[in-house]
Parts: sequence; structure tokens; C-alpha cells
Amino acid sequence: MKRLIFSLIVLAALFTACETPLSKSELISTDPWKLSGVSTTDGDQDLAELLEAVLSIATLSYDAGGTYSFAFPDSTFEDINGTWNFNSDETQITLSEPGEEDLVYTILTLTEETLSYSFTDSTGTYTETYIH
Repeated sequence: MKRLIFSLIVLAALFTACETPLSKSELISTDPWKLSGVSTTDGDQDLAELLEAVLSIATLSYDAGGTYSFAFPDSTFEDINGTWNFNSDETQITLSEPGEEDLVYTILTLTEETLSYSFTDSTGTYTETYIH
């Protein structure tokens, strides 16, 4: 009998310890992101450094409702607001801002601590990495 009770307690503990993993929408919208760095292997290094300088003073927030914001507190830059969505297999994210061309990023890493994605333009491929 003691063995049965012990087994039931162990099973209950195992089931309560198993958490459901967060979805990508939950991961991206949990907390604001701060830029950790911008890199390029084949692009314009000066552009990568400029992007890093500008984005490092911003806070990037995604909400579960499909909007995003680059907030530039204490800066002369205006905040950037728009909508976001994943592609069907959640490997890319598209940022849309009224009156601007959509930006499509390929997601490299999305965890509770790190968001890393890349984009390619006429000058090369760039990777932006954000952390909480």
C-alpha cells in the first residue's frame, strides 16, 4: 500500500512539473526586447554598425494581438508602430508599417531569452539579435 501511495505521489509530481511549452506567439510577445547586436558576413559593415547604434536605444515590443512597437525613449527618433505576423510555418515574421514596404525577417532563434532573425537587402544579409 505504501508503495502504491508513493507511486501516485511521484506520478502527480511528474505531471505537475511538466509545463506546456510556450508557442512562438507567446515567446515573442512575453516581454520587451533590447538589441544585443547586429552582424553581417556579406553585407555593408558600416550599415550594420549604424543599425546597431540606432536600434540599441530602442525597446522592441510585440503584443499577442499582432502589433509591434520600436520605442525610442529620450531620443529624437519617433517611435515606430505597426503590425506583425508569422508565415504559416512560423519561420518568418513580417513587420508592416502604414505607408512603408513590409519587412520580412527569417527567424534564426526564438526562445524565452533570445530573439534572433535575419533579413537580406541589396547590400547583403544582416542578423539582429535581441534579449530580454
